Amino acid sequence: MGRQALGLLMTLALGLALTIGQVVLQPHPTAAATAAPEPPAAADPINTGSFRLGTVRILGVPVITVASSAVGSDSGPEASEQARVIEGNLSQLYEPRNPCTPGERVGEALLDHLSVEGTKAACDPNHLGLQRPPQALRVVVLREAGGGQQLASLVPGRSSPFPLLTVTGQDAAFNGLPADALAEQWRGLLERRLRSARSVFGQEQINGRLQIALVSLAGLALRLALVLVVQEIFGVHAYIQDVCRRLAQLGYLAIAPSLFDRQGDVTVLPDIAAILTLVATVPDAQVMADLDATAAWAAASGEGDVTQLGITGFCWGGRITWLYAAHNPKLKAGVAWYGRLVGTATGQQPLFPIDVVSRLKAPVLGLYAGQDDGIPMESVQRMQAALKAAGSPSRIEVFPGVPHGFHADYRPIYHAAAAGWTQMRAWFRANGVV
Repeated sequence: MGRQALGLLMTLALGLALTIGQVVLQPHPTAAATAAPEPPAAADPINTGSFRLGTVRILGVPVITVASSAVGSDSGPEASEQARVIEGNLSQLYEPRNPCTPGERVGEALLDHLSVEGTKAACDPNHLGLQRPPQALRVVVLREAGGGQQLASLVPGRSSPFPLLTVTGQDAAFNGLPADALAEQWRGLLERRLRSARSVFGQEQINGRLQIALVSLAGLALRLALVLVVQEIFGVHAYIQDVCRRLAQLGYLAIAPSLFDRQGDVTVLPDIAAILTLVATVPDAQVMADLDATAAWAAASGEGDVTQLGITGFCWGGRITWLYAAHNPKLKAGVAWYGRLVGTATGQQPLFPIDVVSRLKAPVLGLYAGQDDGIPMESVQRMQAALKAAGSPSRIEVFPGVPHGFHADYRPIYHAAAAGWTQMRAWFRANGVV
């Protein structure tokens, strides 16, 4: 990617991140409840016998339920209207940006900048003295002149309490508590939830979210090359998981899908004979589809770059690596570790690597053992000859005097792994999996 293109991408990322930040900073829809002239939105009016109920939310999560009488013309405002006004008061304590529209804030800032004497910042988010550290906020119960219970907020730096709500007789009757007891219950609940909300909307948290947005958007240009790791007959056990970790340390997104799960769990089988019996029932077509699905998932996650798709597999997975290179036209490169090259076709496994040489869509590096009891050197030579005859860029490297499974460092036969690993890395880099 050229410097100009990268610069443009980062500029777009920054612009989008700031847009996200502006969305984060916009007032909650209920924040202007005490001042907005628009008709109020419905706030969950609910009829329950003698009461109408309204739900009060903080950050969209219900916190208390207020009540009004369902009968009588002089019973006061509807509970839904009460809830809307209370939400507006509460939101002032954690989203104090609602006094002005965005355009009004810009206009005031310009006027303040041009004024010689300066102006009073009516659109300052702290114009009410409410923007303070979360733990500085306190909610208290104040007794009104008529004996009612009012909840108000005390914020250091503000000379008077900020009123939040009045506990009504209907509230007390519906909740089944005396007004003073209900007021104390609500006081503690609102204080805890408001402090939490103030933490969410604190400047540090907002800055953090903007940084995350920037990193995530910039990461669109830095998606990781994807390497599919195909297991041995023993499943995705500790060794295969470690291979993924090693690839991840090299900067790849490495994924080892568990390819036998539909047929059974090989980790609980008593011996190799039982494992081989189960593995023989796994259809190649199912494996190809599962590998395709894994690559698609990685692309959809936003972390894997399938334009840099590689595959590597061991033993059973080595054979699958050759077959997948003949299956997926989007594959860039494969590395097959000592996978069987020839064999007897079955209904579930109709083809072997020797059968698909002419169909290979990506170059494959085969890493094979010179003393493999399960893969005769004659079959390796047949595969080498077929690749040469087809003019294929794929090739096979044979490690003399080395037994099967030489990369499996959990076995005593561990040999030549470092050299094979180095060749795998070079093969991926040379073929666009970087």
